[in-house]
Amino acid sequence: LGKGLLRLRFLEERERLEKSLIDFFEAAWPYFDPAPYMPNWHLDAIAEHLEAVSRGKIKRLVVNIPPRHAKTLLCGVAWQAWVWAQKPNPDFPLMGPQAKFMYLSYGSTLSMDTATTARRLIQSPWYQRLWGDRVKLQSDQEAKTKFDTTAGGTRISSSFGGAVLGRGADIRIIDDPIKVDEADSEIVREQVIREYDETIKSRVTDPKSTAEVIIMHRVHELDLTGHILSDGDDDVVHLMLPAEFDVTRKCTTAIGWEDPRTEDGELLWPAKWGANELKPFKKLPYLWSGQYQQAPTPRGGGIIKYDAWQLWPGQNYPRCELVLGSLDTASTEKEQNDASALTIWGIFRDGQGSPKAILLYAWEGRLEINDLTILVGMLCSVEKR
Repeated sequence: LGKGLLRLRFLEERERLEKSLIDFFEAAWPYFDPAPYMPNWHLDAIAEHLEAVSRGKIKRLVVNIPPRHAKTLLCGVAWQAWVWAQKPNPDFPLMGPQAKFMYLSYGSTLSMDTATTARRLIQSPWYQRLWGDRVKLQSDQEAKTKFDTTAGGTRISSSFGGAVLGRGADIRIIDDPIKVDEADSEIVREQVIREYDETIKSRVTDPKSTAEVIIMHRVHELDLTGHILSDGDDDVVHLMLPAEFDVTRKCTTAIGWEDPRTEDGELLWPAKWGANELKPFKKLPYLWSGQYQQAPTPRGGGIIKYDAWQLWPGQNYPRCELVLGSLDTASTEKEQNDASALTIWGIFRDGQGSPKAILLYAWEGRLEINDLTILVGMLCSVEKR
């Protein structure tokens, strides 16, 4: 009776962890990180979207999140071990020990360290006790760059620019594809995008079921995330998690998830990254806007500081020498994409004859790119005023 009860508890625990990636992540944590596990809703959100990828509900996922928020441990370590722990099912080809992973990052050292951690978890007594009947690593595969399961699964780890020729995968994970200190280099950015477009995207086993996850903090407005989102592809799901909540950029995704924060400035992970911990980074505007707020500011911009802007007193605007409109259109009405924006500017001179700029009107909204009649009407109404 005692052995039967233990067997029942064993099966219940295994089933519980197989059903939930976030539960698996918490249970596995002590086997790859000595620090205490700190749960937070952002980890639940990432896990929910990774589960949707595994089950074929998301084909391409882009996650933007600040540094040091456990993204690599969840996406690059635990997710693979969880996928391999699943019982093979022909309806879910990305689930089971036969799944093939390709993990890429900006440097080979990070890729190798992450692969070593994943391998250590899979070979741990805890993991082998629960799923050793399904997941065994090939005894002749000791290289960090590649290791296989006896069921046909594999993990290939490399860097952008590394050797991936002739190799394919069911799931491609791209974790921070560019170093922060190289993000301002147009040459480096173009190399990353070119390799993604011309090499990485084709490294698949079955194009009908393959999946791709890009998880990174923003480092430039023309980084890989910017490149992918600018294409406006319908199969891309964008999970955007700024360190401080911005009510004008509330994230919602195609699987019905939305950012649970409601107050402007509400923190993402206050238990670990509170206001005091974030304060040093807020003093660096380009780093803060890109890596932490996921809204990179061009270094050529940002020259005019926020405190240089003032509200115009009264109702009578100055007589302007020049009035111009600037229209930045998006190509879709989808909520997860950027909105179209319209601004009307005037140039005038102050009492000393110095030129000044005034923002006369601003609008944003989501319209199809060919629905410009509304915007033209707005321009005409502003001109009459």
